[in-house]
Amino acid sequence: MLILRNIKKIYHTNKKDYIALENININFREKEFVAILGPSGSGKTTLLNIIGGIDKYTSGTTIIDGISTNIFGYKQWDYYRNNYIGFIFQDYKLFNNLSVYKNVELPLIISGVKNRRNKIIKIIRQVGLYDCVNKKIGELSGGQKQRVVVARALVNNPKIILADEPTASLDNKNSIIIMDLIKKVSKNKLVILVTHNKFLAKKYSNRIIYIKVGKIIRDTNPLYNIYSKQKFKTNKTKINYLTVLYLCVNNIRSKKLRTFLTVFASSISIISISLILSLSNGFSSRAKQFEKESFQSFPILITQSIKRTSIKHNKSNKYLYKSNNNNEHINNINNNYINYISKINKSYIDAILYNRINNFNIIVKTNRYKKIRSYELSFFELPITTNKSFITKNYKLLSGRYPTNKNEVVIVVNQNNDIDKKILELFDISNKKIKIEKIINKEMKILSNDDFNNEDTNNLYNNKNNITIKIVGVLKDNISLNDTSKIGYLNELTNEVVKKNKDSKIIKNNNLLASNMTKKQLMTYLNHDSIPTAISIYPSSFKNKNKVLRYLDNYNDHNKEKIIYSDYGKEVGNYLNKIIKFITIILTSFSSISLILTSLMIGIITYMSILEKANEIQILKSIGTSNRDIIKIFKTELLITGTLSGLSAILVTKIIIIPINIILHNVIGINKLANLTINDSIVLITISIMMALIGGYTSCVKAVKRKITIS
Repeated sequence: MLILRNIKKIYHTNKKDYIALENININFREKEFVAILGPSGSGKTTLLNIIGGIDKYTSGTTIIDGISTNIFGYKQWDYYRNNYIGFIFQDYKLFNNLSVYKNVELPLIISGVKNRRNKIIKIIRQVGLYDCVNKKIGELSGGQKQRVVVARALVNNPKIILADEPTASLDNKNSIIIMDLIKKVSKNKLVILVTHNKFLAKKYSNRIIYIKVGKIIRDTNPLYNIYSKQKFKTNKTKINYLTVLYLCVNNIRSKKLRTFLTVFASSISIISISLILSLSNGFSSRAKQFEKESFQSFPILITQSIKRTSIKHNKSNKYLYKSNNNNEHINNINNNYINYISKINKSYIDAILYNRINNFNIIVKTNRYKKIRSYELSFFELPITTNKSFITKNYKLLSGRYPTNKNEVVIVVNQNNDIDKKILELFDISNKKIKIEKIINKEMKILSNDDFNNEDTNNLYNNKNNITIKIVGVLKDNISLNDTSKIGYLNELTNEVVKKNKDSKIIKNNNLLASNMTKKQLMTYLNHDSIPTAISIYPSSFKNKNKVLRYLDNYNDHNKEKIIYSDYGKEVGNYLNKIIKFITIILTSFSSISLILTSLMIGIITYMSILEKANEIQILKSIGTSNRDIIKIFKTELLITGTLSGLSAILVTKIIIIPINIILHNVIGINKLANLTINDSIVLITISIMMALIGGYTSCVKAVKRKITIS
């Protein structure tokens, strides 16, 4: 069944090569008790490792059921250790965190055996441990532990039992019990015992092979002719994931302190990243808010005249150059351009504000009739909004409501709630301090150009041609730098007034002249049209601002008369972008460093942890667990550790954020600046898992591939 031919084993060291075994030739019977006897350092354990498939020979071959192991790959060796070999170690090599039952069950799990319980209980009864079947290994005596090792070695019914000094750690009583068990097993199997105890070798074995300095010096019962009727066949060994998970969870539970320290060390970098991300979120949120506010203060402005941007030349500082003072450009803002502006994509903008010079002829009735022109009361057209929040944010409602149609107007006051005395005098209000409700629902009427000069004020006030307007609310201006109060109205009112005055007599008079106005401006003032003197466009974001600018440029590309605009928010935007970019680079750098440190830290911790688990790796290899499955076990443990690290980091960050926000609020006046979102938390946990896997995978592979021997 088992043949060793010309086995040689050389250990290569930096100084010289050490020959551990040389010219080993042995034929083993299928059923016999063989003792390999020799002093320490003679090569006994090395020979046992080679027979068990744990160590590899340098030259020669091992023949198993007629097949040379020279052609074995990892799969064949795993199957061989799982099905042909049962190891009995001198230092037990058991999973202390598992029960007796679970330790004995492992070889069957790897073999894929189903309906395992009866078989496991039977073998545990045979070694006299039925009463301890559910006990953890740590609760057993030394003799009981060694009997568990015997049970595990026998449970898969292997053909060969390899015992390495199985009684070295036992007293005489337990030594006899274990040796009697092994002797009983040898009646049906090949048992190979490594020992330096001559008494045990002679008492229990029926064949003794003496070894000295790596060579066989005597064999008491050699076998010269051997023929194997059997053929070596392999099946794939595989450990199922539930068992992997069970092993990992039990290992973590059994080493709570080490797990805690690993999780804590791994989570430190994730905590730093999460804090940076929390502050970054807060900064980004404030930056977006500032971005909105900057656009509200600095819109894209189109005026009737604008100075051209100076052209830069590569001129010498030693000379002066004659400049062209004629750098003013006249924008021809006409109905065609207004129509073009009105078709701009509504998602690109929050609002459009038209500054017009249309004059409304006002008449009010109190104790008497009063006539006044709208420019004396600072009438202005409210922005046309595409974003409802634009009005509510920039014009805070103090009382009443916002206007909804052409017949409704609002009083707009400054930050100090100041209102122009001319507005108050119009309604015969003289108090210095006025209740807001007193101004609500006051009415005014707009007269046509032709009616304004009529002296019959009674009939004039009640003229059906008038447009009645009512004050429906009082607003506080948060957008304008102008410190005066105004009366705000909707664009529809302008259109209605123009409609009624377009054919008035005064407009038809071609001899109209005004000292401070062009004829075109004068016609607008008299409500012949509603051409604005300026247009303010408020983009909804930096990104959309560029789209708005491209839209405006597109008009110039297709028209000879160019409309030049002023982008006052550009410098603010560029400055803000630089700040965001700078802070992003800093935060990204810190995050990258943290991630690298996390990966390295996890790798070191994992490698040290795996080195500590050399005993577990040795057990798993000895029962035929493949390197792939061993790596799977440790990867699963890394997965669990990474998840725990991520969750711990998020929890700690959430706690740390509370005092950070309190401090920041007291120092810079910003409330809840640091904020860690659910999406960020999920990403960080994922990063923690990935860093654990990346940092630990190489260590897993390296540690698992280390030569682990039975010693």
